[in-house]
Amino acid sequence: MLAVLALMMTATYAFNVTQRHVAMQHMIIAREIEEMAASTALEVMEIVRARKFDQAVDAIPAGHMLDVSKLTFKGTAEHFDTGKACAPFVSTGATCNYIEDFHKVQMDRREFKMGDHTVYFDVEIRVEYVNNAMERSNQREIHKRITVSIQDYWPGGKQFLNQPIELSRVISYTS
Repeated sequence: MLAVLALMMTATYAFNVTQRHVAMQHMIIAREIEEMAASTALEVMEIVRARKFDQAVDAIPAGHMLDVSKLTFKGTAEHFDTGKACAPFVSTGATCNYIEDFHKVQMDRREFKMGDHTVYFDVEIRVEYVNNAMERSNQREIHKRITVSIQDYWPGGKQFLNQPIELSRVISYTS
């Protein structure tokens, strides 16, 4: 009887150790996915920041100041048109020329290659005007906040990230 009890205790202990090992591996993988997502968010942010501040910038004559009233503005709910079909990451299709072109743009999954393996991320970009206090504004401003959200995608549906990784930057127009 004692031998059976000892065997049960040993099996329970081994099961608990195995569960902890699996949980630790899952946590390590999630941390690696977070690093890849953060790297992808930074890459996407650099692509967006490389574009012109607004379409109105093209029309400013040399030596003149920007007229804020000419900045692109759709309305208070969505400051810019959504779902444009420009291609921010590939060389086919229309080009995203201005920061506001990226607002909720239609895009494919972003690949993160690691040797023979690839991890996929869903990317969402939001652009909005912010005031001098860096709070969302419902009017044209010389500041735009760009927020990039990254969520891992797996064909089986299981995600390692409990919530998307977000990276925000405020871009200001200076003449």
